[in-house]
Amino acid sequence: DMGKGLLRKIDDGDGNTQQQIRDLFKLYDKDSSGAIEGEEFELLVNDLTNYAYEQCEAREPGHQYDKDEMKGWVRAWMDTSNDGRCTMDEMMTGVQVVLDADES
Repeated sequence: DMGKGLLRKIDDGDGNTQQQIRDLFKLYDKDSSGAIEGEEFELLVNDLTNYAYEQCEAREPGHQYDKDEMKGWVRAWMDTSNDGRCTMDEMMTGVQVVLDADES
């Protein structure tokens, strides 16, 4: 799917990262409200968690990462103001944190 393709590009530093993050934001901000909230936010958190989980599993198979725990981290990173929505600023910072976390 398109989100995963964009995440891979951002993760690999392949191209204009900021533009790709903006595209990713638009992809999830389906109602163009300028924030990813409600179902949009749940979808984003799920997709990012699945992506990071797959990356971790690919590198350390059977390492028994707890997906629910990971989802909690992703949610916190993508919504640092803790208001239940992800703004463009939060996306710019958060998505990089999530993608870097799977490389430590």
